Amino acid sequence: QEPIDTAWWQRMISTALDVRRTLGLTDAPDTTCYRLVHGEGDSLPGLVVDIYDTTAVIQCHSVGMYHARLTIADAIRTVYGDRITAIYDKSSQTVPFKAGLNPVDGYLYGKTGGMPRTVLENGEKFLVNWEEGQKTGFFIDQRFNRELVRRYARGRTVLNTFCYTGGFSVYALAGGAREVCSIDSSERAVALADANVRLNFGEEATPHFAGRRCRR
Repeated sequence: QEPIDTAWWQRMISTALDVRRTLGLTDAPDTTCYRLVHGEGDSLPGLVVDIYDTTAVIQCHSVGMYHARLTIADAIRTVYGDRITAIYDKSSQTVPFKAGLNPVDGYLYGKTGGMPRTVLENGEKFLVNWEEGQKTGFFIDQRFNRELVRRYARGRTVLNTFCYTGGFSVYALAGGAREVCSIDSSERAVALADANVRLNFGEEATPHFAGRRCRR
Protein backbone atom coordinates (compact mmCIF):
# COMPACT_ATOMS: atom_id res chain seq x y z
CA GLN A 1 0.00 0.00 0.00
CA GLU A 2 1.10 3.55 -0.73
CA PRO A 3 2.16 5.46 2.42
CA ILE A 4 0.09 8.55 3.28
CA ASP A 5 3.04 10.86 3.85
CA THR A 6 4.01 14.43 2.96
CA ALA A 7 4.99 13.45 -0.57
CA TRP A 8 1.61 11.77 -1.08
CA TRP A 9 -0.29 14.90 -0.04
CA GLN A 10 1.82 17.07 -2.30
CA ARG A 11 1.17 14.71 -5.19
CA MET A 12 -2.61 14.73 -4.61
CA ILE A 13 -2.76 18.53 -4.39
CA SER A 14 -0.57 18.86 -7.48
CA THR A 15 -2.83 16.47 -9.42
CA ALA A 16 -5.94 18.44 -8.40
CA LEU A 17 -4.27 21.67 -9.48
CA ASP A 18 -3.32 20.15 -12.86
CA VAL A 19 -6.98 19.28 -13.47
CA ARG A 20 -8.05 22.87 -12.74
CA ARG A 21 -5.27 24.18 -14.94
CA THR A 22 -6.51 21.98 -17.79
CA LEU A 23 -10.00 23.42 -17.27
CA GLY A 24 -8.60 26.93 -17.60
CA LEU A 25 -9.44 28.00 -14.05
CA THR A 26 -6.04 28.73 -12.56
CA ASP A 27 -4.80 31.45 -14.89
CA ALA A 28 -8.06 32.88 -16.22
CA PRO A 29 -8.01 36.70 -16.18
CA ASP A 30 -11.75 36.84 -15.41
CA THR A 31 -11.80 34.23 -12.59
CA THR A 32 -9.83 34.37 -9.33
CA CYS A 33 -11.82 31.81 -7.31
CA TYR A 34 -12.27 28.11 -7.91
CA ARG A 35 -12.55 24.79 -6.11
CA LEU A 36 -9.19 23.06 -5.90
CA VAL A 37 -10.34 19.89 -4.09
CA HIS A 38 -13.86 18.49 -4.28
CA GLY A 39 -13.85 15.46 -2.02
CA GLU A 40 -14.30 12.12 -3.74
CA GLY A 41 -13.98 13.75 -7.14
CA ASP A 42 -10.30 14.29 -6.38
CA SER A 43 -9.86 11.01 -4.47
CA LEU A 44 -9.82 12.97 -1.20
CA PRO A 45 -13.18 12.18 0.45
CA GLY A 46 -14.07 14.49 3.29
CA LEU A 47 -11.98 17.41 2.06
CA VAL A 48 -12.91 20.65 0.31
CA VAL A 49 -10.35 23.28 -0.63
CA ASP A 50 -11.47 26.52 -2.27
CA ILE A 51 -9.12 29.14 -3.67
CA TYR A 52 -9.97 32.82 -3.32
CA ASP A 53 -7.25 34.71 -5.19
CA THR A 54 -4.21 34.24 -2.90
CA THR A 55 -6.07 32.54 -0.02
CA ALA A 56 -6.90 28.84 0.29
CA VAL A 57 -9.83 27.85 2.49
CA ILE A 58 -9.81 24.29 3.83
CA GLN A 59 -13.00 22.59 5.02
CA CYS A 60 -12.77 19.13 6.57
CA HIS A 61 -15.82 16.85 6.66
CA SER A 62 -14.17 13.90 8.38
CA VAL A 63 -12.06 13.35 11.49
CA GLY A 64 -9.18 11.96 9.46
CA MET A 65 -8.99 14.99 7.21
CA TYR A 66 -9.20 17.32 10.20
CA HIS A 67 -6.24 15.63 11.85
CA ALA A 68 -4.30 16.01 8.57
CA ARG A 69 -5.16 19.69 8.07
CA LEU A 70 -1.67 21.02 8.89
CA THR A 71 -0.06 18.57 6.48
CA ILE A 72 -2.62 19.53 3.84
CA ALA A 73 -1.81 23.20 4.40
CA ASP A 74 1.91 22.49 4.00
CA ALA A 75 1.23 20.61 0.76
CA ILE A 76 -0.76 23.54 -0.62
CA ARG A 77 2.07 25.93 0.26
CA THR A 78 4.62 23.66 -1.42
CA VAL A 79 2.58 23.23 -4.62
CA TYR A 80 1.49 26.86 -4.96
CA GLY A 81 4.57 28.62 -3.66
CA ASP A 82 4.13 32.37 -3.25
CA ARG A 83 0.83 32.31 -5.17
CA ILE A 84 -0.85 31.43 -1.86
CA THR A 85 -0.24 33.87 1.00
CA ALA A 86 -2.83 32.60 3.51
CA ILE A 87 -4.59 29.34 4.39
CA TYR A 88 -7.76 29.37 6.48
CA ASP A 89 -9.31 26.35 8.17
CA LYS A 90 -13.12 26.53 8.26
CA SER A 91 -14.07 23.14 9.66
CA SER A 92 -15.84 23.98 12.90
CA GLN A 93 -19.30 23.36 11.41
CA THR A 94 -18.42 20.38 9.23
CA VAL A 95 -16.31 18.01 11.35
CA PRO A 96 -18.60 15.30 12.82
CA PHE A 97 -19.76 16.62 16.19
CA LYS A 98 -19.61 13.18 17.85
CA ALA A 99 -15.83 13.18 17.44
CA GLY A 100 -15.52 15.57 20.38
CA LEU A 101 -12.78 17.61 18.71
CA ASN A 102 -14.27 21.07 19.34
CA PRO A 103 -12.56 22.57 16.26
CA VAL A 104 -12.03 26.31 16.01
CA ASP A 105 -11.82 28.12 12.67
CA GLY A 106 -8.67 30.11 12.02
CA TYR A 107 -5.62 30.75 9.87
CA LEU A 108 -3.15 27.90 9.52
CA TYR A 109 -0.77 30.10 7.58
CA GLY A 110 -0.54 33.82 6.97
CA LYS A 111 -3.45 36.19 7.39
CA THR A 112 -5.37 38.45 5.06
CA GLY A 113 -6.66 41.96 5.63
CA GLY A 114 -10.19 42.84 6.59
CA MET A 115 -13.31 41.05 5.38
CA PRO A 116 -14.97 40.83 2.95
CA ARG A 117 -12.56 40.43 0.03
CA THR A 118 -13.40 40.85 -3.67
CA VAL A 119 -12.97 37.97 -6.13
CA LEU A 120 -13.84 37.46 -9.80
CA GLU A 121 -15.93 34.70 -11.33
CA ASN A 122 -16.47 34.77 -15.09
CA GLY A 123 -15.88 38.50 -15.01
CA GLU A 124 -18.44 39.17 -12.25
CA LYS A 125 -17.23 40.61 -8.94
CA PHE A 126 -18.23 39.20 -5.55
CA LEU A 127 -17.56 40.12 -1.96
CA VAL A 128 -16.54 37.00 -0.04
CA ASN A 129 -16.16 36.52 3.71
CA TRP A 130 -14.68 33.10 4.46
CA GLU A 131 -14.29 33.94 8.14
CA GLU A 132 -18.00 34.46 8.83
CA GLY A 133 -19.88 33.35 5.70
CA GLN A 134 -21.57 30.05 4.91
CA LYS A 135 -19.65 27.13 3.43
CA THR A 136 -16.20 28.50 2.61
CA GLY A 137 -17.64 31.96 2.00
CA PHE A 138 -19.15 31.44 -1.45
CA PHE A 139 -20.95 28.59 -3.23
CA ILE A 140 -18.18 28.00 -5.74
CA ASP A 141 -19.72 24.69 -6.84
CA GLN A 142 -22.63 26.62 -8.41
CA ARG A 143 -20.46 28.38 -11.00
CA PHE A 144 -21.86 26.52 -14.01
CA ASN A 145 -25.45 26.93 -12.80
CA ARG A 146 -24.93 30.67 -12.42
CA GLU A 147 -23.60 30.77 -15.97
CA LEU A 148 -26.75 29.00 -17.18
CA VAL A 149 -28.90 31.63 -15.47
CA ARG A 150 -26.97 34.38 -17.24
CA ARG A 151 -27.53 32.62 -20.57
CA TYR A 152 -31.32 32.42 -20.18
CA ALA A 153 -32.09 35.61 -18.22
CA ARG A 154 -32.51 38.19 -20.98
CA GLY A 155 -35.80 40.07 -20.71
CA ARG A 156 -37.03 37.99 -17.79
CA THR A 157 -38.20 38.80 -14.28
CA VAL A 158 -36.14 36.72 -11.86
CA LEU A 159 -36.91 35.70 -8.27
CA ASN A 160 -33.83 34.51 -6.36
CA THR A 161 -35.03 32.86 -3.15
CA PHE A 162 -32.56 32.11 -0.34
CA CYS A 163 -30.16 34.32 -2.24
CA TYR A 164 -27.22 34.46 0.23
CA THR A 165 -24.47 36.33 -1.71
CA GLY A 166 -26.80 37.12 -4.60
CA GLY A 167 -24.66 35.21 -7.06
CA PHE A 168 -27.58 34.15 -9.22
CA SER A 169 -28.97 37.69 -9.07
CA VAL A 170 -25.73 39.18 -10.36
CA TYR A 171 -25.57 36.70 -13.22
CA ALA A 172 -29.23 37.26 -14.11
CA LEU A 173 -28.67 41.01 -14.33
CA ALA A 174 -25.50 40.46 -16.34
CA GLY A 175 -27.53 38.36 -18.74
CA GLY A 176 -30.05 41.15 -19.33
CA ALA A 177 -32.84 40.33 -16.89
CA ARG A 178 -35.59 42.96 -16.83
CA GLU A 179 -35.65 42.95 -13.03
CA VAL A 180 -34.44 40.73 -10.17
CA CYS A 181 -35.79 40.21 -6.66
CA SER A 182 -33.47 38.63 -4.09
CA ILE A 183 -34.89 37.36 -0.78
CA ASP A 184 -33.39 35.63 2.23
CA SER A 185 -34.30 35.10 5.89
CA SER A 186 -30.94 36.61 6.88
CA GLU A 187 -30.56 40.39 6.96
CA ARG A 188 -26.81 39.96 6.50
CA ALA A 189 -27.35 37.88 3.36
CA VAL A 190 -29.79 40.41 1.92
CA ALA A 191 -27.29 43.21 2.50
CA LEU A 192 -24.50 41.15 0.91
CA ALA A 193 -26.61 40.33 -2.15
CA ASP A 194 -27.47 44.00 -2.62
CA ALA A 195 -23.82 44.99 -2.15
CA ASN A 196 -22.72 42.51 -4.82
CA VAL A 197 -25.27 43.87 -7.28
CA ARG A 198 -24.06 47.42 -6.62
CA LEU A 199 -20.44 46.29 -6.90
CA ASN A 200 -21.08 45.09 -10.45
CA PHE A 201 -23.69 47.49 -11.76
CA GLY A 202 -23.57 50.59 -9.58
CA GLU A 203 -26.53 52.58 -8.34
CA GLU A 204 -28.15 52.74 -11.77
CA ALA A 205 -28.45 48.98 -12.26
CA THR A 206 -31.45 47.23 -13.76
CA PRO A 207 -34.06 47.19 -10.94
CA HIS A 208 -32.93 44.93 -8.12
CA PHE A 209 -35.04 44.44 -5.01
CA ALA A 210 -33.65 42.75 -1.91
CA GLY A 211 -35.45 41.95 1.33
CA ARG A 212 -36.44 39.46 4.01
CA ARG A 213 -39.60 37.87 2.63
CA CYS A 214 -39.14 34.18 3.47
CA ARG A 215 -39.59 32.12 6.62
CA ARG A 216 -37.46 29.33 7.96
